[in-house]
Amino acid sequence: MLLNQIIAMNTFKSFALLILLMLTNNLHAQGWFALNSGTGNTLTEICFVDKNTGWISGSNGLILKSTNGGINWSTQTSNTFQTLWALFFIDENVGWVIGDGGLIKKTTDGGIIWTDQTSGIGSSLWYVHFINSSTGWISCSGGSILRTTNGGANWTQQSSGTGNVLYSINFADAQTGWATGDGGVIRHTSNGGTNWTSQSSGTRIASSLRQLCKYFKPAG
Repeated sequence: MLLNQIIAMNTFKSFALLILLMLTNNLHAQGWFALNSGTGNTLTEICFVDKNTGWISGSNGLILKSTNGGINWSTQTSNTFQTLWALFFIDENVGWVIGDGGLIKKTTDGGIIWTDQTSGIGSSLWYVHFINSSTGWISCSGGSILRTTNGGANWTQQSSGTGNVLYSINFADAQTGWATGDGGVIRHTSNGGTNWTSQSSGTRIASSLRQLCKYFKPAG
């Protein structure tokens, strides 16, 4: 699949997320509709690996899972009360969740058990992205970026060249990635994060770029 564009979107992830999902093919023409999460917690991030299986992170250590496209959500045990800002799954079993206080947890069984990993920092971790089961990155407060090449068993810090909070990070492959954050910051790397260079967002200096989205051209 070919990466066509990376779009930075201004969206505040600490507000409550209204979960809206597209209807399956036979109802597609009717558009979007609201689903019931079953919680009053702030919902911070959503990740689906297929049309049925997905997870949501939230405040007070909340993790929700659905196996029927969001019609029903069940609570998973995270064993933390920290706000969980983001999660990312590479398949229906393996995923990571991150949050305040440098928290990282990993699951290999779809979220039945979440195991702590060591980030090495105490600040908030905002976004996590993996390109496979081994290699991933986390964007953090203070402009820090964490990288792993062994599934999170070890994380090393990379220098982004900015002290601004980096709210999002996304990679097209093992070498090419972007991070965005406060002050309209966009950082780009072409060597896996060893070096990061500035790109101009064209937005006013006070703007925060909160999210990156990959758009892939469908096969065929």
